[in-house]
Amino acid sequence: MKFELYEKYLAEQQASAIKGGILQSRIVESQSNYDELTRQYEVAMVESIKSGKDITKVLNILDEKIDKARKDKERALLEYNVYGKVKRNVSITKENIIEAWNNELNPKYYEIKVEPALEKLKSAKQTYYEAMCEYFDTIHEIEDFREEVSSQLGFDFPYHFHIKNIQTTVEYDQYFIRQHEINKAESRNR
Repeated sequence: MKFELYEKYLAEQQASAIKGGILQSRIVESQSNYDELTRQYEVAMVESIKSGKDITKVLNILDEKIDKARKDKERALLEYNVYGKVKRNVSITKENIIEAWNNELNPKYYEIKVEPALEKLKSAKQTYYEAMCEYFDTIHEIEDFREEVSSQLGFDFPYHFHIKNIQTTVEYDQYFIRQHEINKAESRNR
C-alpha cells in the first residue's frame, strides 16, 4: 500500500529530527569543550600553586577560551530551545494526512480491495444459504415421510424411526460456519 503524502510527511519529520539532532550535538560538543577548558584551567592553577610559578598569561588565555566556550554553550542551548518552540515550516500537517486518508486513500482502498472482497462474501453467503436450505429441506422431507410411515404403522412416537442427519457439535462444526471461525478469520494476521 502506498500513501505518498504520508511518506512525504515522514521525510519532513525526519529532516526536522536531523536538524534537531545537529543542534543537540552542538550542545554536547560545546559542553564538552567548556568542561575540557575548565579542567585545563584547574590543572594549570594547581600546578602553579605547587610549583610557585607565575602563569598569568596562560590563565588569561584560558579565561578567554573559557568565556568563548561558555558563550558557545549558551548559544547552542538557546538555539536548541528556540528550535523546539518554533513552529517549523512544514508543508504537510497531521490534519493533511487525516484528510488525505479519509478522502483519498481509504475510499480508493475500499473501492479496489474491500468492495471485491465483500462481493465474494455476498456470493458465498448466498451459496451457503442455499446449501443450508437444501439440507434442511431434505431433512424436513424425510421427517415428514417418517411421520407418514410411523402413523400408518400405528406408532405414536416416530422417533423409533431414526434419521441420519447432523446431531453432534463436531458435525455442526464440520458443515456450518460458527462464530469462533468468524472470529478466527477476523483476527488472523493480527
